[in-house]
Amino acid sequence: MELRQEVGQYLIGNRLYKVYSLRLAQIVQETPDTFTYRFALDGISYTHRPGQYATLLLSSSLIRAYFEDGFTKGIIPKPAYQRALENLSREVDKALKERRPAEVPRRFSIASPPTRKEYIELTIERYIERDKQTGQPIYYGLLSNTFIDNASVGDYYHITEADGDFIFEEGTCAYLNLIAGGSGIVPFMCYLRYIFDKGIRDVQVNLLYSNKTKAHIIYRSELEELQRRLANFRVTHALTREFDPSYAKIQGRVDSPQKLLLWLPREILTHERASNRICGSAEFIQAMMRLLLSPEIGAKRTQIKIESYYAGK
Repeated sequence: MELRQEVGQYLIGNRLYKVYSLRLAQIVQETPDTFTYRFALDGISYTHRPGQYATLLLSSSLIRAYFEDGFTKGIIPKPAYQRALENLSREVDKALKERRPAEVPRRFSIASPPTRKEYIELTIERYIERDKQTGQPIYYGLLSNTFIDNASVGDYYHITEADGDFIFEEGTCAYLNLIAGGSGIVPFMCYLRYIFDKGIRDVQVNLLYSNKTKAHIIYRSELEELQRRLANFRVTHALTREFDPSYAKIQGRVDSPQKLLLWLPREILTHERASNRICGSAEFIQAMMRLLLSPEIGAKRTQIKIESYYAGK
């Protein structure tokens, strides 16, 4: 059995990170394409703040074998296979330059709050980029797809210390207005779990959560339970590909100030003690930023924080 310990320090990008070998203790399927992975800390002192991320590293040889097998079996089309190998080669070159093992690093928000000290959880969504006209797969996420299809309870994985400044701090705002698209919900779930565990009542939390259908809603049952148990939390759903006005207050994309105002009045979005936060794809973030800054709403740029590294490709 591999020794549970700090592996050492890796240079990733322009920063040195402590890297731990953590045991995968549980896998929970959230949606057809999204899974939560619980890593046991087993006595390791791992600290993070609500909203931070950790970097998961996966062997480049495992990734290569996964894509070669998919291509051989006809699951992965040749253009997507070739693109994956090109990207993988660049990742290996980066690792060599940074003098660390040939592993592919990807950032994922930590879903579990720092109040739960026995484990950390990462929620990972399968990533497939498709041609907008033909619908054919043109790129598969190197780490996300390989990890989802190979992760095994009991195995050990390299995970860095926490980083990032997309942090919730008590007492800093009266209205915490959260806008999430798809897997962008993950850091916000960390906020909500932390607020619940700490019994924080001096902030009103408003969540707008956009998904394709109800089946794509990550943490759906837990969000419903938190809304019942937290008097200061309200969630509003938007569904882009399913019509269900009894469940989703907003139908279709949130693509106009008027639609955004179906969620919250302008007075709350622009309140002097409001913090408006957005997490999702780059396209989603840009669209929501435009709406918040539009003349019809008029939020200040200083009132908006974004988390933009998403999809764990």
